Amino acid sequence: MLKVGLFGSGSTVDLHAEAIKNTPGLQLSGFFNTSNSAKSNGQNFLSANKEFIELFENSDIIDIVSSDIPLFQFVSFAIKAGKHIFIENPQLSEISEIETLLNLEQEAHVKVQIGFTERYNPAFQAALPYLLNPMFIESHRMIPYSSTQPDISMISDIMVHDIDIILSVVKANIKRVHASGVRVFGNYPDIVNAHLEFDNGATANLTSNRISSKGVLYSKFYQPHSRVQVDFLKLSTQVLKQEKDKFAVNDIMVIPKNKTEVALRGFQKAIVQNSEPLVSLDDSYHALKIAEMIMDKIHVVKKAV
Repeated sequence: MLKVGLFGSGSTVDLHAEAIKNTPGLQLSGFFNTSNSAKSNGQNFLSANKEFIELFENSDIIDIVSSDIPLFQFVSFAIKAGKHIFIENPQLSEISEIETLLNLEQEAHVKVQIGFTERYNPAFQAALPYLLNPMFIESHRMIPYSSTQPDISMISDIMVHDIDIILSVVKANIKRVHASGVRVFGNYPDIVNAHLEFDNGATANLTSNRISSKGVLYSKFYQPHSRVQVDFLKLSTQVLKQEKDKFAVNDIMVIPKNKTEVALRGFQKAIVQNSEPLVSLDDSYHALKIAEMIMDKIHVVKKAV
């Protein structure tokens, strides 16, 4: 039985606590609310809080569900202590930080899994057996406009999920990146389009928009003799396939599942079997590296008139 210490704040903590309880082989060892400690003690809360240390030492897995702690320092501390780590959201903006953590992970022989949630989406999971050799991928991630939404990066916080999906099915190196973005309301581009070219000839076109009139999250994968469409929001998967001189449209059965439970079950299995986590720290490194390349292409973004 692997003991899981839950560190974080906000409603997502409850989702993780329930998922841990529902995952065979995992046991919730406790919860530490990081919000007040992080704000009052800054980075020092890692060693100054007795409650934190007790939970940390009594856990085999550190589950980080928080945006209010110094993530790089926390993960470094946990890896050096020999703890396996699940990170709900990779809030590591510096590539150099991830490179350091990758070296520490290899030296400590621990597992680190990243919560890129779309990889655990049941619609994408249902599509995987049909994704044989995608040569053109079209991804759209449209978020309805809200005056209260945080002013975050559409690339490193939003588009990165689609980048990770694409890298998981295109087994080739990136060759060229084109990108453009427009800032409408925020300090960062509100609409971003990126075109990725791979050295095996595959290409991908990604569009992210956070001032859309409605929510749209889908990807289309084109490959020889078939097109696979995944709707991450509606949880549907469809395959258009060429069979001799005819075309057939098949709706693939998608079984709704709790994405957090899928992620934690996979992590538990990777630890026990000493296998690669479904979304590793290395996967996060490559996705964020391409996100950084896209950001470099958008040098100056003028506010739309």
